[in-house]
Order: sequence, then structure tokens, then C-alpha cells
Amino acid sequence: MATFMVGLDGSIMATAIPHITSVFDSLDQAGWYGSSYLLAMAALQPMCGRVYVDFDVKRALLCGIFVFEIGSALCAAATSSFMLIIGRSVAGGGASLLFNGAFTVIGTSIPLNKRAIYIATLSSIFGLTSIIGPLLGGVIVDQLSWRWCFWINLPIGAVASPALILSLQTPCQSASKLSWIRRIIRLDLPSTLVLSGSLVSLCKALQNGGAVYSWSNVRVWGFFLGSGLLLGAFIILQTFVCKDGFFPRNILTNRMVITSTVFSLLFSMALNA
Repeated sequence: MATFMVGLDGSIMATAIPHITSVFDSLDQAGWYGSSYLLAMAALQPMCGRVYVDFDVKRALLCGIFVFEIGSALCAAATSSFMLIIGRSVAGGGASLLFNGAFTVIGTSIPLNKRAIYIATLSSIFGLTSIIGPLLGGVIVDQLSWRWCFWINLPIGAVASPALILSLQTPCQSASKLSWIRRIIRLDLPSTLVLSGSLVSLCKALQNGGAVYSWSNVRVWGFFLGSGLLLGAFIILQTFVCKDGFFPRNILTNRMVITSTVFSLLFSMALNA
């Protein structure tokens, strides 16, 4: 149910954005209505993965639902384009927690020989929302209001939370014995901020290039350069500075991991192009 909610919120905006743009008279910001959600979801993935290592899985999932619902409520009640973008970013943060949590629960609670079935089910649900989302968004905008594209998430979350509390049983984690200060440090907030800055700069370059400025404009190349420098800083932090980096060195040099990551990147680019 949580996966359905996350996927639906990512696709339902496709048919609602034109109407929202006309309401707020914000054509220059329309690209951020969809990308801010996905940007926050992507930038927070490493940190959210660490959350499920050091904190209780059930509580982390409940926090993800709460943050996602707060973001949805902000979007639904938005009085300006900026408020809507902030709400989408908050919802993206909650979605990152939920998306990580779904696979963490499978990894900790499901036997190895059955995990493929559960992962395939989650992927199918996520794919189904890509089909349902735009259709449902069009119906809601025509029959009700674009705000209901976000209000609809609240009852789903209200049902998912008690179901999660009553049904989910997760094993105790040894990492939870760490002190709270140590857990916060291990979240590595500086690296998360640097990665977020890199992705924001990349999005600014891609959205402004050819639309607001020409591709040869110094501002566009400045954003590309800033994105590359921040990404390099993130890699340096993870490799040489941070004692408890998100990515262990043996993973970064594993051929299978690198190949799978590149495949996932190219597949996602083709799917969402």
C-alpha cells in the first residue's frame, strides 16, 4: 500500500501540471512540480538506507508515512507555486524512506528463495501506478480539483499506518545499540547536502538550457560545472573523509554492483524519458 502511494504520487502529476501552472501562472516553475519530488527522493536514498540500518524498521516506516502525508497536505493546501514545490520536496523525502523501507522489510523478513517474488510484486505495483496515475489525475482535475491529487494520499496513509503497526514484525538490529548521537552522525548529513546540491544544479542546467538560456550560455555551463564539482566532493567525502560512508569501498569496486547500477541508470532514463 505504501509503495502504491509513492508510485501514484509520482505519476498523478502528469495530467495535473498544466492546470496547476495556469492557476499559479507559473510556467517557468512547472518543471519543478514533478522533478522536486523525484529529486528529493533520489538525493535522500543513501541517508534513508542508513536509517534502516541504525533505527527500528517499523518506526522508520511510520516516520516515512508521516513525512509523506505532511508533504501531501502542504501540496493540497498550497497557496503559491513555491509552497507547492516545498510540499513536493517534503513528500519526496517521505517517499524515499518508504521506498527504502519496502525493500528492507523484504530483505529482513522474507526467506531468500521467496524474495524474488516479493520484489517482482513491488515492481509490478510501482509499474501499475505509472499507468493509473495519469488517468486518475485527469479524472480528478476534471471532476473535482487538482488539490485532490494530494488529498487522496491522506486516507491511504491513514489505512496503511495501523496496518503496518499491527502486521509488521521485524528482527532486532544490533546497530540499534549505538547511542543516539552516534546514529545521527552516521546519517552523514554533510554528504547528503552535497549530493542534493549536485542534483539541484544538474536539474537547473537541464531545465534552463535551451528554454530560458541557450545551451552555450555561461549560466547553464556554470550549473553543469557546479553539479560536477559537488558530485566530486561527494565522492571524496565518501571515499576518504567519512569514517562511516554510505558506500563501502569494496562495493564501489565490485564489478557486478557497477554493472547493475549502470543498467538501472540507463533503464530508468529510457523509462522516464
